[in-house]
Amino acid sequence: MEFFRDTDFTPLRNPGVTWIALEGAGTLLLADGATRAFMAGEVARFADGEVHGFENTSDAPFVYLSVTSPPINFDDGYAQKASILGASTAQSPRK
Repeated sequence: MEFFRDTDFTPLRNPGVTWIALEGAGTLLLADGATRAFMAGEVARFADGEVHGFENTSDAPFVYLSVTSPPINFDDGYAQKASILGASTAQSPRK
């Protein structure tokens, strides 16, 4: 997945996931408003139901690999975010 500057992935809860940062840097958005820097070469693991999100705060695109087990189709999550933010954001980052 790829995020450009000033884009974010709203914090949510879902089954366990591992993020592997491949390029760029930004901020992890965690439960209770907590944040943590996250950059290329780092790995973040989120347990089942743990709140997590991301904001790209750099000038470069942020690219990461998201691994879930079992596999998850995120299209519903992108549609839900679009309904909250407005129809212009309905497209998932991978399209």
